Amino acid sequence: MRILVVGQVFYPDHFRINDVVKELAKDHQVKMVTGLPDYDLGKVPKEFRLFRRRRENFHGAEVIRVPIISRRKGPVFRSLNYISYALMGSFYTFFLREKYDVVFSFQTSPITMFLPGLVYAKKNKVRSVLYTLDLWPESVKAMSIREGTFFFDLVHRMSSRIYKGADKVLVSSPSFMEYLKEKIGLSFDRMDYLPQYTDEIAEGEELLNSEEKDQKSVDVRLEKLRTFTFAGNIGFVQDLETIVEAASKIKGKPFQIHIVGSGSNEGAIRNLVRKKKVEEHFIFHGRKDQEEMDDIYKCTDVCLLTLRNDDFIGRTIPGKLQTYMAKGKAIAGAISYDSMDIIKESGAGYCVESGDALGLSQIMVKYINDADLVRSCGRRAFEYYENHFRKENFIQSLLKHLKGEEKNV
Repeated sequence: MRILVVGQVFYPDHFRINDVVKELAKDHQVKMVTGLPDYDLGKVPKEFRLFRRRRENFHGAEVIRVPIISRRKGPVFRSLNYISYALMGSFYTFFLREKYDVVFSFQTSPITMFLPGLVYAKKNKVRSVLYTLDLWPESVKAMSIREGTFFFDLVHRMSSRIYKGADKVLVSSPSFMEYLKEKIGLSFDRMDYLPQYTDEIAEGEELLNSEEKDQKSVDVRLEKLRTFTFAGNIGFVQDLETIVEAASKIKGKPFQIHIVGSGSNEGAIRNLVRKKKVEEHFIFHGRKDQEEMDDIYKCTDVCLLTLRNDDFIGRTIPGKLQTYMAKGKAIAGAISYDSMDIIKESGAGYCVESGDALGLSQIMVKYINDADLVRSCGRRAFEYYENHFRKENFIQSLLKHLKGEEKNV
């Protein structure tokens, strides 16, 4: 099968689409039309400037990088960044003469990153599949743009046309289908749920087999100090305020919270940690590569999962949930809807509603006081990952959708 993949973010920035393209290219001819890698740094690295590395081979896939305006900082440059990829990518695909069987887009944010694929699909009358991990226009509310305003209505009309332009819309959270039906008018037969997997190496089996490996060292670590980890973007939506509030309610107990990642709300979270006088319980690591993350997870007992529930975005299943489970880690969550359902169904940990700092602190105390609970929840987390979120299942299902063979569940 000849597959045209479009998406603004790609290697060397750290996104799961990197691994998806690698997997698809094993048995199919794949071309990736993307922008310049400016997400991790906020600017284009020197080795990609001055028209360098605009055409590359990535594990057998051909990669085409179209020129874009760098993200930098602030809403103005962010908007120009999005618009420039949509325009330049669409210009490239409109004049692309090569024939492909299907167009696929791994859409993080914004929805406009699917436009180049839609342009090619409509012009060449081929199937298009959109995998959406972020709801539009709902996401613009995080930028303080309210529903009913001129700009929101404009984004809504644009998002509606793009979603409806796809032959199939795959969603990363079941609740997304309700939103797209209600707000966009997309019929359920044109949507399907495809849960994310993690491109991290699953290591939960080490915990399952720890009795045969190094149980003594594991026991010593669990008894000394309970370590909690939050990994990922530190934005307003991720609601790390609830984590800090929870920690302030149990300060003095033997625990440490590792915050790994960065984002627009990091400064505010650091200030809140100081205000609540819980500095001794927090360590901020910044961004880490995969190898460094592996080391951090090995020293982690429990992973933290939080998300605001102010709107439909609160129903998202963050990709980090699958990563936590793949690592065989117990989970402490303050998150509602789909993620809460998964945590409870799997037995991977405990979860309260979004924003419930007191409830989260009580969960943390449970883990602090019971090392056996940490182990048992971690085992169940990995088992659930193995049964529901394996990469092989994702790729097989995706390929069926690309071929038009998959039936809605």
